[in-house]
Amino acid sequence: MSNLCNNCGASASADVKTCEYCGSLVDVSTSIHEINIEICVIADTAFNADNFKEAIIYYDKILEQDKSNSNAWLRKGRCMLLIGKKNIYEPNPNDTNSLSEGLLCLNNALRFSNSKKVTARVLSVLTSFLDKNDNIINFDTIEIIIEGISSIKKIKNQETIPLIIKAINAFEKNILSEKRHELDFYLDFNKNVINPALEIKKNKVISEYNDLVKLIREYEEKSGLSSIKEDYKNYFSTKNNPSILEEVDPK
Repeated sequence: MSNLCNNCGASASADVKTCEYCGSLVDVSTSIHEINIEICVIADTAFNADNFKEAIIYYDKILEQDKSNSNAWLRKGRCMLLIGKKNIYEPNPNDTNSLSEGLLCLNNALRFSNSKKVTARVLSVLTSFLDKNDNIINFDTIEIIIEGISSIKKIKNQETIPLIIKAINAFEKNILSEKRHELDFYLDFNKNVINPALEIKKNKVISEYNDLVKLIREYEEKSGLSSIKEDYKNYFSTKNNPSILEEVDPK
């Protein structure tokens, strides 16, 4: 058995107060399974070189020895999301499995973390991820993202409120965006041109848009997102952040 590094999550022998791996203080109050430091070095070397596939292999080896290693979960999550040393965020929107697993890894990093540094790192990753990749938040990813953010919320970090709002707004906007663009075209065009055929098409698009709004509402009710929105309703009702889940009047 060994103690746990406050910073990186690596193990250290019981008589060591400073982590041989990252140089940080060791938490002598926590005992975990011993971790092969050489594996940690190989994993991080691959990560620092943006060799994500190799890094994941070795982070998995670390997690086989200690599933509660928050640093390994954090680094594996960044690898799954293709977030390299220079914080280059380039996830493949079609690869929902890697995206979902990456976010779940970040969530596990939060679940097993007893370090404020690890929590701050995860918060930073989630913030950047939402800022740069809000266009890929959809039915497949929104609940995972909210779950990860909510794990931070449990430690009363006030920075999570804008993250939650940003994620839900991006989700709603992305689902509606394509149909919204089509709808705006007909609404703007019909202001100056009276065309019965276009009027019929416009009403059809309005009906399809309203159906999407209803679908999102139903999903949010079933998934619990509506309860989260209710908790933060004051943030969702401001002029700078209007609700976009409004049906369009055909008239």
